[in-house]
Amino acid sequence: HTIRLLTFEQPEGRRVFWHSAAHVLGLALEHVLGSDVKLANGPPVKEGEGFYYDVGLPTTSPDTPRVITPEQLPQLLECIQSVVRQK
Repeated sequence: HTIRLLTFEQPEGRRVFWHSAAHVLGLALEHVLGSDVKLANGPPVKEGEGFYYDVGLPTTSPDTPRVITPEQLPQLLECIQSVVRQK
């Protein structure tokens, strides 16, 4: 096996970065929103130009959808930064 160093300027390097970032976001979503969060797709898109994450948020009432609110974003960001510092 050979180890190759990739840079963000390389398409494969961006793809690996965004793939790893999706895992970090998923971890933060589970930590902040609870273990009942259903993580689905979270792939990199368009040759490493970013990623998305489909997330299912179980509700306690079928009439009231559960959403991620703007007020939760700072807590998610703080969790993301904490995970990145630990790695």
